[in-house]
Amino acid sequence: MAHAILSPSSAHRWISCTPSIQAVEAAGLSTESGSVYAAEGTLAHTVAEGTAALRFGLKPPAFPAGETITEEMIDHAEAYADLLEELRDGRTVLLEQRVYPGVPECSGTADAILLGADMITVVDYKYGRGVAVEAEENPQLMLYGLGALETFGDIIEPREVELVVHQPRLGSVTRWTVEPARLRAWRDAVVLPAAEAALAGIGIFRPSEKACRFCPLSGQCAVQAESIATADFGQPALMDADELGKALDRAVELKAYLAALEKVALERAQVGTVTGWKLVRSGGKRVITDPAAAIQTFIDTGFTAEQVAQVATKPLSDLDRLTKDIGGLGVVLGDLVRKTEGKLSLAPESDKRPAVGGDFAEEVI
Repeated sequence: MAHAILSPSSAHRWISCTPSIQAVEAAGLSTESGSVYAAEGTLAHTVAEGTAALRFGLKPPAFPAGETITEEMIDHAEAYADLLEELRDGRTVLLEQRVYPGVPECSGTADAILLGADMITVVDYKYGRGVAVEAEENPQLMLYGLGALETFGDIIEPREVELVVHQPRLGSVTRWTVEPARLRAWRDAVVLPAAEAALAGIGIFRPSEKACRFCPLSGQCAVQAESIATADFGQPALMDADELGKALDRAVELKAYLAALEKVALERAQVGTVTGWKLVRSGGKRVITDPAAAIQTFIDTGFTAEQVAQVATKPLSDLDRLTKDIGGLGVVLGDLVRKTEGKLSLAPESDKRPAVGGDFAEEVI
């Protein structure tokens, strides 16, 4: 299913930085993350959905072929199903429910919705461990809550909407209860005007840590760069507690910007140029290509099996010391020791390492 132009998952961005939606489209950038972490999260969600579906007698999803499901995913999926069971209290459980919050070009899929006469509960399962997410005043969850009200409003009109974020890898469950009238007032006063501006590509770019965190433009947005460059961190020797706190808030944003900048520059350098910088290989290390053959070579050289039994797990520095009196590891093992190329990175043109040529875009994860 195609993603909505105004996705609830990116609401932090398009509500506060309305021109970013059209700017991303004009730049031809994908809003879908192709990282290994995104793939892991997608699989973990499927495992969680399947586990909950079996628990509640629902149809489980189809599992992608060839994917490795870890014990950690299974354990956290069980915890997710336990949470839904705890919240259920006789209510109807719906999984992976598509909802429409009454905002143009905005729809999303709620991980779980529990329907009761007095309360609707929306649960969001977040598998990442990097950023703690709160349920209170969370625009993604608020849009899901509105979507549940719009979708099931002909059946029930609850007194409350409960929003729940479950982050099993952080051991976190946060909850927030809000009245339907407050959600609708927020939609009318905040979301609808922002959605209209976002779809028209108008408004003011407002970079911030939350808005820029997953924005495809992050790292190459001129407004973001200017905001970072002109940040006032005060005078360190004179800052009071409030000023220190504000400076640290900007420091978090600065770190995120620098990480995005380096990622974008590395990708750009692999298909073009970045003035003053070049592609190099870094982080290469020595490896033993065939541990079994290496053990036999050591034994043939005169070492005992006990001395070299753990070749596959021993640090090469230990083997260097073992062989230093007979020429060193390279002499003993020859071609069985090689140095890996290392990963691609950017370095100033003055760096002494040779530049790497060619298109290596597929190596960036």
